[in-house]
Amino acid sequence: MGKRGPKPTHPDLVKLAGNPGHRPEKPVVRTVGEAEKPDHLDHVASAAWDTIVGSMPSGFYSQADAPILSAFCQAYALHKLAVEALEKEGHISVGQSGAAYQNPWVSILNKQAMTMASLGDRLGLSPAARVGLKVEHEKPKSKFEGLIAIQGGRKK
Repeated sequence: MGKRGPKPTHPDLVKLAGNPGHRPEKPVVRTVGEAEKPDHLDHVASAAWDTIVGSMPSGFYSQADAPILSAFCQAYALHKLAVEALEKEGHISVGQSGAAYQNPWVSILNKQAMTMASLGDRLGLSPAARVGLKVEHEKPKSKFEGLIAIQGGRKK
C-alpha cells in the first residue's frame, strides 16, 4: 500500500515557489556506482536506456537498478512497436465473420504504458517519484579532527 495523501512536491519545484510553507528542504537521491547497459536490449530499448541514464545525474542509477531499468526500456520498445502497428492496422480489426473487434495491439499498448508508469515511479523518472526517495547523509567531520590526540580523552 502506498503513502497516504497527495504525492509530495519535488524539492526543486518547492524552491521555485519560494518554499511558501517554510518546511525543511528534502534532499534528492544521489547514488554511487554506474548501471551497465545489458547486451540483450534491442536498438529502441538501448536508445531509451541511453536517454534515461544520460538525463540523470552521473551515478543516479547503480548496478542494482539495471534489471528494473532494462525492463522499463523493453516496455518502452514494445509500447513503440504497438503504436507503430496501430498506425498501420488501426484500432479496430474485422474477423472472418465480419464482426469488428479491438486490435490486440491496443491491449499490448495499454499494458506497456502501465508497466512504464509503475517502473518509472520506482526509477524516479518523474519529479514526484524522486521526492519519495530517501538519502543517507554522512555526518560532516570537524576540521580539527585528528590534529591533537589527547591521552585519556574520548574514544570513538
